[in-house]
Amino acid sequence: MCCALLLVANAVQADAPARVLTGYVSRVMDGDSLVLRSAGGDIELRLAEIDTPEKGQPYAENSRRALQGMLLGRRIRAEVLERDRYGREVARVYRLPEELWVNEELVRRGHAWVYRRYVRDPHLYEVEREAREQGRGLWALPEAEREAPWKWRKAHPGPARRDQAASISSRRSSSNGSRTIVHRSGVAAASRRSAAEPPSHTA
Repeated sequence: MCCALLLVANAVQADAPARVLTGYVSRVMDGDSLVLRSAGGDIELRLAEIDTPEKGQPYAENSRRALQGMLLGRRIRAEVLERDRYGREVARVYRLPEELWVNEELVRRGHAWVYRRYVRDPHLYEVEREAREQGRGLWALPEAEREAPWKWRKAHPGPARRDQAASISSRRSSSNGSRTIVHRSGVAAASRRSAAEPPSHTA
């Protein structure tokens, strides 16, 4: 009994957000990353547990526009889970005031894949399966054009890395020029990854 309670407690702790942020979305860069404008400054967020097509892939712009339509100028709450290798806060994002879980909604509408390597909520697999069966969003594309983003990045490491680094460098330069503060405080990583996996998101 004690062991069971300990396992449950550990599971809850692993999914507990390191911190919670609120503010307005001032920019959407692609289908799974955005800038949150809070009282403390601009914070780059990467949506947790999902992955959207990269620039150069079919449906990449569709995913970006979908997220933009859902969140640009809207107030959100972000439950930060960890920080990725690019300095972005990886978070579950909820649109206020209706508390719409945006990460899940993007999968539901067929604008995003469940990110197999980093998913924490298995319910998202069922949401993706339904979107796939209904042919929503990217699932309406021919099968040959529906390559998982993480597989595409592995096959195109040069362009994907350069685009990501250039995009983030540009955003930070722009922020510095306008005297915008970007948070860089520490965030305790909470993850269920295996030891063989890298320490943070790659895109």
